[in-house]
This record gives sequence, C-alpha cells and structure tokens, in this order.
Amino acid sequence: MLKKSPPAALVIIALRSKLADVKEVPPILCVCGPAGSGKTTLVERLIPRLGQAGLHVGAVKHALHLEPGSAGKDHARFARSGADPAIVSAKDGAVIFGHRRESTLLDLVADCCKGCDMVLAEGYQQSVHDKIRVLHGYIPQGNQPMPSVRLTVGDLSECDYPADDLDAISQWVMAWLDRRRSLRGSLIGAVMAGGKSSRMGTDKAAVVVRGSSMMARLSVMLADWLGRAWVIGRPVEIPDVPACIPWHLDVLPGVGPMGGIATALRLAAMMNEGCGVCVLACDMPAFNGDLLEYLLMGRKPSSPATVMVNPAGGHIEPLAGIYETSAFAPLVKAVQARELSPSRWLEDIGAYKLDVPPDLAARLANFNTPEELDKLLNQFPED
Repeated sequence: MLKKSPPAALVIIALRSKLADVKEVPPILCVCGPAGSGKTTLVERLIPRLGQAGLHVGAVKHALHLEPGSAGKDHARFARSGADPAIVSAKDGAVIFGHRRESTLLDLVADCCKGCDMVLAEGYQQSVHDKIRVLHGYIPQGNQPMPSVRLTVGDLSECDYPADDLDAISQWVMAWLDRRRSLRGSLIGAVMAGGKSSRMGTDKAAVVVRGSSMMARLSVMLADWLGRAWVIGRPVEIPDVPACIPWHLDVLPGVGPMGGIATALRLAAMMNEGCGVCVLACDMPAFNGDLLEYLLMGRKPSSPATVMVNPAGGHIEPLAGIYETSAFAPLVKAVQARELSPSRWLEDIGAYKLDVPPDLAARLANFNTPEELDKLLNQFPED
C-alpha cells in the first residue's frame, strides 16, 4: 500500500536544499566525415564567416590521439608523466590536457563556452547532436550509421552544397541556429529515471544503446535543444551522464510518474523564470531530434500541458510532453487525493493533445524486455 503523500508545503521545503545551478549550454552543431574529407578546413573557414554575422562561435575537436608534432609540447610531457589534468597557462590563454579520462562534449561546452552563441564540434559522429556531414571523393562503406545528419556537403552528387560554398553553408548554419533559438522558449528538459526495471533484468536507464546509456542519450539531447536539463528520480549510478546535468531525487517517491513531474515543475518554478518543463521517459531508444522538434513546435503554452498522442493506440504519452507551471497546483492536488493515473489527470485538466504523424509514431515506443529493445533498434538502424 502506498504511503500518504506529503502536502505541497513539504515539497517546497525539500526542494530548496536540492536546487542546483543549471549551466546554460549553447546549441551544438557537429561537423563529421571520414579522414581527409576536409572537416577541419570547413570548421576553420566557417568560424570567421559566422563571426562576421555577429555570432560568437566556440569550437571543440574530438581527437583520440595527440596530433603529429604535439608530442614534445610541455602539456603532453606533463601528461605522460602522470599529471591529470596537465595545464600550460600563458597570458593569452591556457592549454588543458587530461590523458586519463575524457570529458563529455556537453561538459566541455558547458564549462568552456559560456557566452557563445553556438559551438562547432569536429567529430562526435555517433552523438545525438545535429551534424553537417562532409564527403570528399567517396562514401565510406561499412561505417556505423550517423544519426541526426541535417546537411551534407562535399563533391558528390548527393551533397546539398559543395564544401567550398561557404556563403550557402554559413547561411544554412545561421538559419539552423535561428530555428534552435526559437524552439528553446523558456523550457528546461527533465528525464525521468523510472523504476527498477524488473522485467528488463537490469536498469533501463543504464542500458547502453549505440555507445551511450539511455539516460545520457536523452538528457544530452534535451540539454542541447533546450540549453538546460535535469535528471529526476531515484538515485542510480550512470557514469556517462554529463556532470553539468544536475540529478534531483524525486521528492514524492512511490507515486510513479506524477511525483517526477511534480519535482521537475517545482524546480522550474523556483528558478523564477516562468519556465515550463519538457519531460521524457528514460526508456525510449528511438526518440530523436525530429520527434523532439515536433513536440516543441506543437507546444500550446495556454494549456497546462502539451502531450503526445500515439496514433497506434490513441493513448496519451505522459512522459513525452511539455508541462507548464500552471500544471503544478492541480498535480499536487491530484497526488494528495491519491489520483495517480497521469493519463486520467491530463484528461481532467484539459491537456492539449498533440497527434503524432505516423512516420514518427513508432519512435515513441519504450521497452520493458531485451527482446523489445532489440526489435526497436532493428527498426531504426540509422540511429
């Protein structure tokens, strides 16, 4: 039998001690391609073009090894001797090198790119971030699928632009950035950690899908698109979740998704910005940027919530939606009355139902068993 829920006043008190600063992350656009395709050259040539348009652009390069000629540098020598990090500081800046562990791209951007309008990242081709793909001379065979490719440039007929058409590419990047900015709209992301996953046999939040845990994949996606994100729920160790994404315990444990949504809404309200919360479950391996963009574009701020409706069964997806601050009071009231069905509560408060197009609907699916996960991954091999 469920324990009686604390009153709303206790929710507020508990959260005051848990509210952490949320680092703002500028939009990230990756530039990917095979070796020798011209990725570095494109990034180098794009930065001044975007700067002339008034944009402050940061850059990150993903390198697995030291580049030729850097072995004798002081920071590399310090690192080989065991220093971690090894830092060389000068009046015009600093070089930081840590050889024992690799920071996530999101942490690097959150820590080092404050004030940037956007960040160009070379590499990270398996990440959830949007990408420009560079092709030169051939399309490599046998490579892993590259998710979230938005533009292809190079000298092949299937490319959108030649790689040297900097005017067209920079205009595309600026339009991409404008769209990203318009969709942020005073929202913070929140991924629900979920339950103990008894049918799965292991913690679904920690299941690794194509190189990253489910929790890391979805929280990074929300932080990139919205600028800020949290993880909400029970304590669990998932090492690849970026350090810049705060983890908040559910202050209404034992009441299912309602408690997690209430926690996220109260955190957002305490930031005094009138922010809504974009909530996702941690067990949707096919949820991608296309589906997130559809949800953000379909948001109806005048309604207490905007939730997706899966056309396959016509049912509401409470953990794929946007909750406005006006939803908090009726949510706490429902929990106190032991009305714990999210779908029924959403119907009662008049949530806006966003019908999902058939071509995106299958991406809403979650998994409860290894067989269901395998089926979903086989359905979307390009991700």
